[in-house]
Amino acid sequence: MASRFFSFFALYFGLGFASPLLVTLANREDLAFNPLWFSFGSLLLILLLSGVSSFIAGKTPFASYLATASLACAFVFALQGNFVHDLFYYGDFNGDLTDWREYGWIFWVEWIGFLLAFPLFYWLLSRFKQIPVWLALVPVLSSVLLIAPVLLNQKANVALGLSDEVKPDVLEFSSKLNLIHLLPDGFQGDIAREVLEDHPELSARLEGFTLYRDHLGMYQGTAPSVPTIFTGRPFDFEAGYNIERTIDEMKLHAYPARLQEDGFRLDYVTLSSAYCIEGAASCITRPFNDLKARGYFRHKDEHYSYAARQLADLTLFRHLPMFLKEKIYNNGDWSFADTTLDGSSPWPDPVLREWVDNMVVAGPQPRYKWYHYIGTHIPAHWDANCVFNRELERTRKQYYDQSLCVLTGIARFSEKLRELGIFDKTAIIISGDHGVNIEPDDNQGPKANASLYVGIIGAARPTLMIKPLKSQKDFQISDLPTSLIDIAPTALDLVGLDGDSRGQSVLSMDPKLERTRIFNRYTSAEFWTGEAISNEIWTVDGAVRDLENWSLQDMYYNRLAPASYPAINYNSAYETSRGLSLN
Repeated sequence: MASRFFSFFALYFGLGFASPLLVTLANREDLAFNPLWFSFGSLLLILLLSGVSSFIAGKTPFASYLATASLACAFVFALQGNFVHDLFYYGDFNGDLTDWREYGWIFWVEWIGFLLAFPLFYWLLSRFKQIPVWLALVPVLSSVLLIAPVLLNQKANVALGLSDEVKPDVLEFSSKLNLIHLLPDGFQGDIAREVLEDHPELSARLEGFTLYRDHLGMYQGTAPSVPTIFTGRPFDFEAGYNIERTIDEMKLHAYPARLQEDGFRLDYVTLSSAYCIEGAASCITRPFNDLKARGYFRHKDEHYSYAARQLADLTLFRHLPMFLKEKIYNNGDWSFADTTLDGSSPWPDPVLREWVDNMVVAGPQPRYKWYHYIGTHIPAHWDANCVFNRELERTRKQYYDQSLCVLTGIARFSEKLRELGIFDKTAIIISGDHGVNIEPDDNQGPKANASLYVGIIGAARPTLMIKPLKSQKDFQISDLPTSLIDIAPTALDLVGLDGDSRGQSVLSMDPKLERTRIFNRYTSAEFWTGEAISNEIWTVDGAVRDLENWSLQDMYYNRLAPASYPAINYNSAYETSRGLSLN
């Protein structure tokens, strides 16, 4: 009886407790569940299910067969989820198209091995006349060993910010001084420029703004870009990513900390509360790796039901082979958590729209608002009229249309500020973190190196637009050679403050300035390991759009290259070389 109970318990433990708890602890701000209550409730549930299953099986003549089959499944899922899963890199889960079949024969071997493992384990277990309890506990122990390090290291996994409760005062703007920083994710500068050149009526609505066409991003992804935007300091790839160090650096160097010292009220809508300064008035986390644009107000089916479906997707994703992973992931729409038809993805900029609809002019205390939103995040999902369509192709035309949607939203916000009489008292920064890997329309000259492919050039070209206080000039385009590290000092300069950034304010930049700017292309698969991150350093001397100005300056690889290559081919040389045309 005990061995039958634990045979069922072994299956339910991994799928219903260990993996979901691991996912919950790793996504404290994405999921609505409290890990303590979730673990307590799910453990009670699987104990109940194990007892019921054991009781029902015992009422049939197939009790031993059912228990053996259940334990066989437990071994297969434990092997797949706790060992095989971690052998591969599955992308950033950011909606980008992922082709796991690029693993070639390994993709099919994993799938066939997964299918054959069920009868193999059943045959091995059936060799026992009666399954011993200790054997049934082996997959349980495997799952315990998986989650133990996370449970013992809660300090690095706590929810970092303030309450996620939305209070009415987040809709208030100062009657005297506002600094608004909008970060539409993946907003590519040359595409935004093209949209505004093609639509002069839209440019006219953005009176007071300047677009910096020669702006250079520093990385191809969000994670290193956001701290750099806040602090004006380059990301240290050799030190690796560490959330506690990031928080400490934000306290010391992030420009909102300087604003807070000067009496600004800070309101954030952000991907992670790690970017919120301690003492901020509000810190609303709205992650969007699931591509569901979320505003202040939760949309239909957005809380516990949606979190449960996310959890189901991520748990199954962990325990299934790549053949089934691609169906669960569903090109970023996910299988159970897809809510495209129930209103959870209304527009790419819901908070901006909620500001427009509910904005209140309050007292004189200066206000700072940070809003990081989807923008033109990969893949394109909204058309020029901001109508959601997940079937859009990843083409320049589609990103052009979504950029038109985003810029129209910014223009609508600016007009609301005018209507309420606080446009002149509001400075605005619009800064993409990176581009969308689409080839820019103004590239010229031959590429300096084969690894400088056109997608990376697009990723290195985020949008930068600035609207100073009391600016009444027509929309204009500047050729100043700006960089990501210039955003923090510009933010402070807009409101008459200074800081300790390594960049320089675009407001005081010499029009004849010649400077060498840096772009780091890093290895995404290594970013979240906490270890040093392989990267290559490019210098740009001159206009970004002239590819002859790009030069590969240095490379850092976090493992030793082999002393010799038995055969120089793609597989042996890809990770430890740059600039080779490998076929």
